[in-house]
Amino acid sequence: MKKLSVLLILLVVFSSVAFADVNDAKQKWIDAAAYHEKTKIEWQEAQKLVAESNTPENTQNVIDKAKISLNAGLDSAIAFFEFHKEKAASADISDSLKNTIRSDLDENIAVAQGLKTDVNNIKTRLEVGLVSLKIFDKYLDLLVDVMRNSGLVFAEKSNDRYDRLIKIKGIVESKIPADKKSEYQDLLNKVDNNLNEAKNNIDSAEAKYKTITQKQGAGVAFGEGNNLIRQAHQNMKLALDNLELIIIKLRGQ
Repeated sequence: MKKLSVLLILLVVFSSVAFADVNDAKQKWIDAAAYHEKTKIEWQEAQKLVAESNTPENTQNVIDKAKISLNAGLDSAIAFFEFHKEKAASADISDSLKNTIRSDLDENIAVAQGLKTDVNNIKTRLEVGLVSLKIFDKYLDLLVDVMRNSGLVFAEKSNDRYDRLIKIKGIVESKIPADKKSEYQDLLNKVDNNLNEAKNNIDSAEAKYKTITQKQGAGVAFGEGNNLIRQAHQNMKLALDNLELIIIKLRGQ
């Protein structure tokens, strides 16, 4: 089950930079995750016991502990998605993106609840393994949604920052005396070039995130989109630096 733990960590990393904190829902998820960790330890102990003495009682104990742990993992996943529904509701993003995220999360919750039926129907150790693999595969599917939606949040927020810089650029440019415009043209060109590059990177990142619809290649596309967003932020930082130089020069005249 180590792969599931690694996957959960990935989900936390992706989500933590995309949304605001909602304490009550977050605490429920933390509690559910802690209980899941406890059940995994008990499952491992049961596996050690049956390895030492393969009695019918010990075998049944492994199955029982496995079902408890798998259900606890699914409860933790459901709490995680409920947490993100709360965060999406309070996040500073567009209503359309909020609705998309909420819809995806509702579908993910339904998938996790459906998997609990599979867990409850387990009768043998073989079925434990088969259902565990099924859960892991479904988790990867759910991670696709998290990657795509997190990326779209990054892109939307980056566009908001770009729009603010365009407005600032317009204000700064309006303060330049018409007869001195040529003195600032080089800096203004640098601002324009960096802003254009930033916008191209944001648009490319958004397009890359939208391609994340299946497990294959999802991680690569997400990483490429993130790199484009980072480049866009660097371009916007350079544009802002040049705008500050223009302001300093204007103050000195």
